[in-house]
Amino acid sequence: MSLQFPDHDDVVFKRAPLGRVLCQIGFPPIIALYEMSSIIGFQEALRSYYPKFSYREGSDATLSEGMGKLPQRPPIWSLHDHDEHWEVSLGLNFIGLSTTNYSHFKEFSSRLLKVLQALERTLAPDRSTWMGLCKMNLLRHPTVTKSSNCWGHLIRNELLGLLGAEGLPREPRLASATAHATAHFFDDRDGIMTINYGIYDEKPAYTLDIDYETTEPFSIEASNEIINQLRAYSDSITSCFHWCLKQEMIEFLEPQPRNEAISDAH
Repeated sequence: MSLQFPDHDDVVFKRAPLGRVLCQIGFPPIIALYEMSSIIGFQEALRSYYPKFSYREGSDATLSEGMGKLPQRPPIWSLHDHDEHWEVSLGLNFIGLSTTNYSHFKEFSSRLLKVLQALERTLAPDRSTWMGLCKMNLLRHPTVTKSSNCWGHLIRNELLGLLGAEGLPREPRLASATAHATAHFFDDRDGIMTINYGIYDEKPAYTLDIDYETTEPFSIEASNEIINQLRAYSDSITSCFHWCLKQEMIEFLEPQPRNEAISDAH
């Protein structure tokens, strides 16, 4: 079972701080993906949805235990929609889907199913080696400025370190600091939730990135097995996000009942 946090209202946010959502699924390396000719069928299957094509060099990597580094940096093939709000990334050992225009998990999972269907039909990778979903948030509030970078009334004290401790002076010049950290939590199936959070002097914003991943193997195909797991991760990430915020921050984000909102903002 994925990690559970306290219940929260089923809402979406009008001022959604969600900047990017990313899903990646790893698989044993397909060395043929060094060559552009190997992705022609994959690109053609998705071209009507993601007509823009590009590639970049990946980083040096050891693709599996016992292997040395590859003789050259592997390419990462990228497909984008017209507006470049959605990106499909294909490397030698992973497939990824990301967006800066997330509306709801139903749309995200529908797009992911199409990508997995194209991947299965054209390249037929083996079972997954890892899988993860990440939601990246950048929180802002009108009371927080460069001269008064104080989040104590907006974010849970546990996520503010020393700046969240009781009894400290609350003068703005004393409450401004750089403080960021990472926490990892395991569920009962060895899935890992990672919370990256912090504030930075040079930017009056609070970073809250929540990632949930697993090394449990899944069949990479257009089926509900992967989608159901990712849906559980998405729900856990959303409940964790709510847990991190104090009521004043939640109210500023303008929550709306989900059934009344046009789109899902988290």
